Amino acid sequence: MILKYGRLLSVVAVCFFALHCPPSGGGNNGLAFLFLGGEPPVRQAPSMRVTYEGSDYGSGTTLDFGSEITNASSGKTYTVTIHNDGDESLELTGTPIVDKSGSNSSDYTISQPSGTTISGGGTVSFTITFVPGADGTRTATIEIDSNDNGTPTYELNLTGEGSGAAPRMAITEGSTSFSHNSEINMGSVQENDSGSARTFTITNTGSQNLTFTNSPAISKAGTNHTEFTIGQPSNANLTPGNSRTFTITFEPTVDGSKTATLTIETNDPDYPAFDLDLVGTSTPEPQPMIQIEHNSVDYTSGGSIPTFGTVWPDDVSSSKTITVRNIGTVTLTGLDVSISGTDASQFVRTALPATTIAPGGSITFNVTFEPDTIGSKTATLDIDSDDGDDGSASSVSLNLSGTGHSGKDILVEWDQAKEQGVSDTGGGYAVCYSQTSGFNPADVDGSTIFCDLVSWPGSGDTSTSKVITVNYHGTWYIKVYAFAGFNTDGGPPSAQQTVVVPQ
Repeated sequence: MILKYGRLLSVVAVCFFALHCPPSGGGNNGLAFLFLGGEPPVRQAPSMRVTYEGSDYGSGTTLDFGSEITNASSGKTYTVTIHNDGDESLELTGTPIVDKSGSNSSDYTISQPSGTTISGGGTVSFTITFVPGADGTRTATIEIDSNDNGTPTYELNLTGEGSGAAPRMAITEGSTSFSHNSEINMGSVQENDSGSARTFTITNTGSQNLTFTNSPAISKAGTNHTEFTIGQPSNANLTPGNSRTFTITFEPTVDGSKTATLTIETNDPDYPAFDLDLVGTSTPEPQPMIQIEHNSVDYTSGGSIPTFGTVWPDDVSSSKTITVRNIGTVTLTGLDVSISGTDASQFVRTALPATTIAPGGSITFNVTFEPDTIGSKTATLDIDSDDGDDGSASSVSLNLSGTGHSGKDILVEWDQAKEQGVSDTGGGYAVCYSQTSGFNPADVDGSTIFCDLVSWPGSGDTSTSKVITVNYHGTWYIKVYAFAGFNTDGGPPSAQQTVVVPQ
């Protein structure tokens, strides 16, 4: 019950203060009236407010234009804004909308608002330009009539000083004006490229000749001033109301942010040194970029690829595949691969499929080790391109190594011959071997048929074993025959034996 009572009091209170229900006996009627929505909200009447640069100027206040050159070709312009702070539309009823009066009203030019109706919460703007016709204080008054019941006629006093004849320089690009120390953004241009030339206009808005005090008329300074090119104007005197143009071109040579300052020195009394700050961004120039890999290992900076190991002379190793990629943004050209060094002939590469590589593309080639003699072999694989290092010529060297197999030892044993001369002066055995089955030991030539002698040592019996070294893998055929001092041709050879030497 307490909770319900509290809620009832709350509703009655809302009803009483918001809806002005009768103080007695009106609870139920008040609730019914509340749920039906009550009276519609009251809309506020139109209400005019005038501002300049965010500050309010009430009716009867003064807007000061400061000092301005007398009889300048274009004076000082202020933009004034009319606000409607009401809900209903504000109607500007004057003809003209903004009227002017006063002894110096001709010194103030009004650019009228674009419309006569301002919706609730809306705005409309107009401009006032002050060009004093004589030296000294110059005053006027503007009036704005409207349906604002509070201030049906709004008045704003205008004042300014005519400062006497003088030159004045104005800088524009199209409809855009630049004041002293303004920034001009030249945008983004690729390094080693040239942006579009932008044309700017110098106008003498004063009432005397504008004199340029430097030659050339525009100077530039700053860390990156060389990356901005100025198309100079004439530095001859510029008469009042006349103009001439100059150009600025952004031509960066290195990527990154660029800044510079332009200075125009004249006899303008307000800004004898008029500065413009230039900014621009240079983007990297698209370039090819070489990348070299073997077995997914990066060798772009060079190095030694794994050795080819030991390979029999006149045999061919398994191949090693080298991949050359272009990870840049334009085509890589002038690709060349060569092998150099003392043992260059012992290593062989396959032909390149192409000497250019498109962006994101790659080529591969193989290298094999093909020794023709025994022993350690080394060489250098040189990979060159015209523009593989961010557009510059590149050269990468990879070290190659392998070993020519020095032979395989085979122990040959046989029975003692019956001839006594074998173990006497001039006697012994001949161990002959070849990879040709049925070879004749008498045809020994040292290249296809080999014979190693086991001579009598001078006492005892001649040895019946010999370790021979063969120079190639595969099947070898071996024969042994005895000889003596009195029979140097030897006896008949033994039966042929076969040994298989693994690769």
